[in-house]
Amino acid sequence: MSPELISEQSLEITREIGDRQGEGQALNNICAIYHERGDYETALRYLEQSLEIRREIGDRSGMCATLFNMGHIHYQNNDHQNAVKQWVTTYCEAMGNNLSYCQTNWLCTGIGCPGKFSKTIRW
Repeated sequence: MSPELISEQSLEITREIGDRQGEGQALNNICAIYHERGDYETALRYLEQSLEIRREIGDRSGMCATLFNMGHIHYQNNDHQNAVKQWVTTYCEAMGNNLSYCQTNWLCTGIGCPGKFSKTIRW
């Protein structure tokens, strides 16, 4: 049985039993399959569905994981502006939106773009 089939069955089961948290996780897991294949567009669609569910149920930890994964996909697709934007959003969610410019610039340094915060992020 393929990983894709197992993941799709898992998603179906979580939907049947009304397990919204499990559904968000299953969507995140399916994303990994498409990510491995280099199908970033499909992977992002699954992550967007996962994020919507995780926001609805208030799963802050799950939201952070999904946002981080979205950033990683953007990064691998050489879309560094959106990658950093997703990672900063992840950091804001994790910190409860208590984020200063200094902390954000430090985050950019940590991901390999020191001093480029104002050039990378254009809100």
